[in-house]
Amino acid sequence: LDNRGIGNGDNLRRQQQTPNLEPSRPPRGNPRAP
Repeated sequence: LDNRGIGNGDNLRRQQQTPNLEPSRPPRGNPRAP
């Protein structure tokens, strides 16, 4: 049970970082876009 709590905490942190990474690569035709 403790492991699940830690895993959930890590997932929450990753979800918060995901929206921060999205604006870093705008959908515009930037030459740096992958």
